[in-house]
Formats: sequence, structure tokens, C-alpha cells
Amino acid sequence: MSYTLIVVDVQPRFSAAKKVKKACIKEINKAIDNKAHIVFLEFVEYGDTYQELIDVLKEKQYKKFGIGFKEEDDGSDQVKEIITKKRMIKSKFKVVGVNTGYCVLATVEGLAEKYPKANIEVLSKACNSAFYHKTELGWIEHNKHPLNVKVL
Repeated sequence: MSYTLIVVDVQPRFSAAKKVKKACIKEINKAIDNKAHIVFLEFVEYGDTYQELIDVLKEKQYKKFGIGFKEEDDGSDQVKEIITKKRMIKSKFKVVGVNTGYCVLATVEGLAEKYPKANIEVLSKACNSAFYHKTELGWIEHNKHPLNVKVL
């Protein structure tokens, strides 16, 4: 089954993003290999997504992606808008990015509410935080919605 990869705030102004660029690129390559959809979320006024991530799409001439711009932690409204407009997969999401206990957590909670039957995986090796990453992963695990959110 295919999926939609959500890349949250992997932008230069977030110090935690630099540490997960390579892991995010790996997940983007996996998504492309699986012909999955990709949604990039960008926090307004924090710069563009790291160019290295976008270059992967350009090099492979991959078109199954969208970019959403948000002004708050939760980017699930932007994800919903993009996947509806572009007819992307909404039954399975894989989420990567920063900051784990803020934008990643809020977006995952928003997706779980909007898509209660979807499988949502938080890929911990491609997430990071400038704060308390492991503790924040625990918050996601502890606060997960029944059955549909997993931290891997």
C-alpha cells in the first residue's frame, strides 16, 4: 500500500532540522521508490525547506508532491487541502521533521483527528527537536489516538 510522506518544517531557521536532513532525504527517496505522495510543510517566515530535499525531487523529476505554508504548529489543515486538491493517499501517512513535541506532534494530532481510520507513522530517526526529542517522542506515543498513531 502506498502512502503520503509528510515532511514538517525541515527549514534552516530550525536548528534541529540540520541534524535530520540526511534521514529525511532517505525517507524522500524511499517515498519516490514507492511512488508515494509527499507533502512539505513550511512554517511561514522560517525560510524554504532545505534545498537538498527539494533537489531530490528535481533530480528524479518527481511530480507527486505539494508544499503547504503554515503559521502555527499544526499543519494538518494544509495537508488536507493539498491531498484533497492533488488526490493524494489519505489512508496512510508517514511523518518526519521538526520540532518533535511541537509541529510534528500538533500535525500528527490534527491528522489523527481528521483521518481517524488512517494509519499514521512517526519515523523517529527522521525527527528531531531543539528541546527534548526523546521525551517528546514519548508524548506522541503516550497521547496517540487509538490504533492509528505509531512511533517507529
